[in-house]
Amino acid sequence: MKIKGFFNTICLSLLLVLNVFGEANARNIIEEKQQTLATDSDADGVDDMIDLCPNTPSGTTVNAHGCPVEIANCDYTSNNVSFGTLSTEPVGKETRYLLVDSKSTKIVQISTTKTFTGLVGSNTYMIVAFSYENDGTVTGLLVGSLLSEVTASCSDFSRALSVKICSPFVERSQCDYSTTNITLNKATASPVGYITKYLLVNKFGTMVQVNDTPSFTNLSGIQTYNAYSISYSNDGSISNLAVGNNLSNVTANCYDWSNPFPVKVCICNPNICLPITIVKTKSR
Repeated sequence: MKIKGFFNTICLSLLLVLNVFGEANARNIIEEKQQTLATDSDADGVDDMIDLCPNTPSGTTVNAHGCPVEIANCDYTSNNVSFGTLSTEPVGKETRYLLVDSKSTKIVQISTTKTFTGLVGSNTYMIVAFSYENDGTVTGLLVGSLLSEVTASCSDFSRALSVKICSPFVERSQCDYSTTNITLNKATASPVGYITKYLLVNKFGTMVQVNDTPSFTNLSGIQTYNAYSISYSNDGSISNLAVGNNLSNVTANCYDWSNPFPVKVCICNPNICLPITIVKTKSR
């Protein structure tokens, strides 16, 4: 699947219009753009000029950008997803590829390589290319920001590719730990000025432990978990980061996840895990 790019670079084309056609014609073109702004071709309640998903089927629930909030069927079943040519990148401009949660319209990942990694659970996303003039005016281009907060003095978005990514849980065959308390090593240092928590998540995406250190206690049974760290801004915006909540529901103004680290814990119940000797007897 591909996104058809439509980088108009409006700020540059208007300058060209003024130089070539003069002020009167430029005014006519601006009026035409304003008329287009009031057009909603697919009747989804979002004007064509800001609709990143044109031709949405009738009856589809869409977000503020005109893209489906939820897609029923999975398009991809992987933790790491790469895409081909998403758009035609404007020459001389910076381009970033954004993985955006369709329901919250918050940026989940930002990529320069059209690849998104460490995905968990099943979710509907918008994949959008953002090209901009690298003149220091870009704002809001951060994980956790709303897509609508991304701006620059001269920039444009591509149309969005709406996809549902169903990332499988990786079940480990071998046991990594056989004790009720485990401590994992920190892969990277915590960002300065941010709060970092460490999570143990089961195969359903439910957080079973949320701690200040990568140590998890009172484990039982035989089970594979995914361990994560999450760093987020200390502004009180973090929500749903609690035991019993699903990982996909965690949000904050500014946050980032580590990649999942699968571990299998095997705590053997002595009433079940007893050595058994099988003896063949010969009947007479």
